[in-house]
Amino acid sequence: MSVKTKSYKHLKPFYYYGKVVNCADVEEKGFEIKTFDNRIYVNFGNGFCIKRVKNFKGNLNVQEPVPLQVVPIAMLFDRIKWVANSNGDKIFGRKHSSENLVKMKMVKK
Repeated sequence: MSVKTKSYKHLKPFYYYGKVVNCADVEEKGFEIKTFDNRIYVNFGNGFCIKRVKNFKGNLNVQEPVPLQVVPIAMLFDRIKWVANSNGDKIFGRKHSSENLVKMKMVKK
């Protein structure tokens, strides 16, 4: 199960700075989480997420098991750049890592 890919070419983020989001909102409504170190996590439920593995390239044997990293969302909360829902819409985000995580939407440029 993956998020639908959307083109953000003609869109820009609009942040609602008055609507601060907490960790419970991310656990409940978020599906895909991206951090400031460009890692993507998928919400697994019950407050946990799984690090999404990169595409397999080269001569990699697919028969080998792929180790999964299960991480609590609370540990990632300070590093979250944006959160998308299952439709692929960005619903929470922040410009800089020092800001609060707030509600956002993508609007036309």
